[in-house]
Amino acid sequence: MTEVGIPVEELQRRERAEISITPGTNKDEVLRFLAAHCDSAFRPQEVAAETDVPANSVGKVLQRLESDGLVTNIGEHYFVDQQRADELTTVFEDLRNLDRMHEAVESPPSADTEQIATDDAVDELVEAVVEETE
Repeated sequence: MTEVGIPVEELQRRERAEISITPGTNKDEVLRFLAAHCDSAFRPQEVAAETDVPANSVGKVLQRLESDGLVTNIGEHYFVDQQRADELTTVFEDLRNLDRMHEAVESPPSADTEQIATDDAVDELVEAVVEETE
């Protein structure tokens, strides 16, 4: 008998891969804020007050996030539901790990400092992140 269906873990990875988040953008900052506070809903002016995103940009950012299916809008309030927040947290962690790896490659230890990690440890970290994102 052949197995029918797709493993849930694979399906979740595919879904995360479809989330387009560019670190450091207004979209990223608003989404991170809403995901971190998924037990509350916020008006655009409240999001602006809690983030560094200009007040005149927040409304458009929220509308884009809603059209991307990343946030929900009810009336004047926007929020990220708990399930989506959990998925986003995983994506944000993957991005953070990739940033750390990139920084480690871009800024190798100088000759007058101790080596932070062995080459084997870096290889293991790269391998673990690649496996997580596949």
